[in-house]
Amino acid sequence: METTFPDIFPLNGSDYFQVFLDRHHRKFGGIGNTSRLAITFSGPLDADHIQKALNKSELLKWLVSLRLVTSNFLKNPVWKSNRNGSKISVQSLPKHTGSIIEYMETHHEWIDPWNASPIKFDLVPLFDKIMLVISWNHILLDARGMETILQNLLDSQHMIVFAKDNFPDLPWKQRLADIKKVKDFLIPAVKSGIRINFPKQKNSTPSIKYEVIEFSTQETMRLDAATQSYKVGVAKSSFYIAAVDQAFREIKAHGQGASWIPVPQDQRRKGVVGPVMANQVSFMFYGVPADMDSMSEVTHTIKNQMLDQMRSQLPSSYKIMMDSMRRFPSWLYKRMVAGPTKEALATFFFSDIGTSLDGLNTLFDMPVEDAVHFPPNSIFPGMTIIFMRFNGRQKIIYSFPEGDLYKMDMDKFEKQLKFNLLNDATE
Repeated sequence: METTFPDIFPLNGSDYFQVFLDRHHRKFGGIGNTSRLAITFSGPLDADHIQKALNKSELLKWLVSLRLVTSNFLKNPVWKSNRNGSKISVQSLPKHTGSIIEYMETHHEWIDPWNASPIKFDLVPLFDKIMLVISWNHILLDARGMETILQNLLDSQHMIVFAKDNFPDLPWKQRLADIKKVKDFLIPAVKSGIRINFPKQKNSTPSIKYEVIEFSTQETMRLDAATQSYKVGVAKSSFYIAAVDQAFREIKAHGQGASWIPVPQDQRRKGVVGPVMANQVSFMFYGVPADMDSMSEVTHTIKNQMLDQMRSQLPSSYKIMMDSMRRFPSWLYKRMVAGPTKEALATFFFSDIGTSLDGLNTLFDMPVEDAVHFPPNSIFPGMTIIFMRFNGRQKIIYSFPEGDLYKMDMDKFEKQLKFNLLNDATE
């Protein structure tokens, strides 16, 4: 592991996209692009003990010292280290007597990376447990990066911190060819409009609601059996996306059109621990026609789209496009990203974290009882959904803005989603 860290660190293309998302969320009344990970322990644990452990990590101390600053006349942001503010602090909060979901709904704030540390640590006593909530601005790093830090907190010598720039000297002729390739793929897919069930709420401040669906061990086994019955192979996320899409259509429709679902793809090499710093993702994109309502048909449509995009190396081209566009001024970037979809961006945001938290059995010399990722605030289009596993049990976490959908709508969504996932016979 590197023992020294730079005073200035540039954003990569995926980071710059997260800057855009941060502004997008706040524009529509949200709290910005804030990710959170809640880790619960069954035994006693105090803030001083955690604080001492965290401050042994030179990497973490460098991360909390970073602030976003603008670097040139185009006002492109970069990370700059504020060495005077590199000590990590853990805030000990009063006992919370409600559920973890209620805590997440009532205690959240924008992590302002321009004026404060991009990472925040809160220790919250519960009834018979204690919860550490780690909040960070998604511009800094992705969920896998944060997981890697925690899993290697005191044993990080083999951890890769920084990614090599894969496109340092790529000629602009090739960059423009990749941009055109992605544009030719994206524009026809979204020009007819996309299905959005939540209206815009610009300049409003609606509450964000969370729901966590946790499958039992037996239900997780049923889920795996249902996935295999659709014969998707390693592309099991195609089954998950289809299940979400078909459940989403059960909600009363405020908009019509096809579903449009961008899905992040981790670009880290398998078997390598890291890179940690920055967002290491590209995207794949799935479109489901408005009249397609068979789980089997939707699943295999998404699977085929996935395979086609992998064969055409679209994720690589999209990553090159994002890397190239980080040089654009924000107004032009916004026009290129949000213009074709009229700022809707997606029917819903979806991410499958998988089993990446496997191995996080202890932290701070204490057994970890549970861990749950809570997605960034998603005011518009209105829903973000995460699939993840911990201790062999499937979890589904989703967020949506309160006020536009009644509880019965979300109950209908959840009931249909569980049916789609656990029904172990294909249509």
